[in-house]
Amino acid sequence: MKQLVIMGILLWVSGFNYAQTIVDKIVATVSDEPILYSDVESSYWQLVSTMDSVPTDPQVQYELRCMVLYQLIQQQMLVRAAEEDSIEISPQELEAELNRRMEYFIQMLGSREKLEEFYGKSIEQIKDELRDDLRKQMLAQRKQQTLIGEVTISPAEVEAFYHQLSKDTLPLIEAQYSIGIIVKKVKPLPWQWDLARQKAEELMDKIKSGQSFESLAMIYSDDKESAFNGGDLGTFTWESLPEWLKTAVVDVDSGSLLGPIQSEQGWHIILIADKTDYSFRIKHILIKPPLTSENSLQAQRLLDSIRTEIMKGSLTFQEAARLFSDDEETKHTGGMLLNPTNARPYVPASLLPAYISAILSTLEQGEISKPQPVKLDDGSQAYIIVWFRDEIPPHRLSLQYDYEQIQQMALAARKQEIIEQWTRRRARKTYINVDDYFRSCEFWLEWFADEKAK
Repeated sequence: MKQLVIMGILLWVSGFNYAQTIVDKIVATVSDEPILYSDVESSYWQLVSTMDSVPTDPQVQYELRCMVLYQLIQQQMLVRAAEEDSIEISPQELEAELNRRMEYFIQMLGSREKLEEFYGKSIEQIKDELRDDLRKQMLAQRKQQTLIGEVTISPAEVEAFYHQLSKDTLPLIEAQYSIGIIVKKVKPLPWQWDLARQKAEELMDKIKSGQSFESLAMIYSDDKESAFNGGDLGTFTWESLPEWLKTAVVDVDSGSLLGPIQSEQGWHIILIADKTDYSFRIKHILIKPPLTSENSLQAQRLLDSIRTEIMKGSLTFQEAARLFSDDEETKHTGGMLLNPTNARPYVPASLLPAYISAILSTLEQGEISKPQPVKLDDGSQAYIIVWFRDEIPPHRLSLQYDYEQIQQMALAARKQEIIEQWTRRRARKTYINVDDYFRSCEFWLEWFADEKAK
């Protein structure tokens, strides 16, 4: 799947380089603006990159290309309307969006060099070639927003939308759980932090004296995954840099050696292997404070005492989470896990972390688990208690359980209807001509220039 996504990126970035192997031609004209076959193919492969697999049925491929061409024609009409309305994209906005996309492409491909190698041009040359297309995209989006930005939908319309859906095709929604967690990390004591820093400083001295950074990383780094590659963490854009590292790398150059720098994991020695305007290639050596069983026992005892106070009724689970939890993502929600798709406190079973699912399987509704040892996503050790507050059983999409989801579906459908109505009105006063190959597409049979002239 990732390869399909990268293909879609490359085709957009490259302006469909492999179109050089085919005879390009105009497949549609909107007012006086041509749309090329290569434009359709580039957008088609971007669309395919979002699918689970590449369509093999020729009719499906044709219909997808029809849809792509329709969207390109619609975009061109939106652009022209935006220009008529004096809607503008400032140079600063355009440049910021170009830079954001360059950073995304670099992150996906691994490095600035790989992107430039594929395209055969520098980043600045790539930006120059993409600038006008991106400006049009942004103009179209801004015009579209003027059409649908204030659209709302009433509860009665939501209900009507739901009832017009075919009940046989309503999706099956998996079980969802309302879960609260309180996490206490196994934390080093001050003397353990001091020991780790002392070891990191000794390694810094060895590197400064000429010993190989990569060799020392392989031998001493507590980040075993990157240690295998000489401490190489890969390439980061500014946006993807860890917060604790951003301040340290602002004014450094390629080859700079930094540290020791402290994070929650330990002390880092940082080597800026390469730095460009858009990316950082970073190597590190991580020295973690040496933990003992006493550190674990301390976290377990503290969490057990918190659970006891909750069970006694001295404070609620939510109050305890806000006061004592070390999990930054949930402490401000009273410890409640949120569904990432709608921010509701009901999480689908498939999205629960494995260690929470395992604890949940031992609980009855309303119970709070005893402290359990877990390994968090960042590799740190912790203890956790889990509150099984409530659950929604598996069901077909329904107003009872899924109102917000249905509301969003209904609102999206309403906005799409408004855009389509505007498109049909606009098409009646716009010169549109489509190549014979696409004349069988159902979207615009009524738009053909020669048919309107009859």
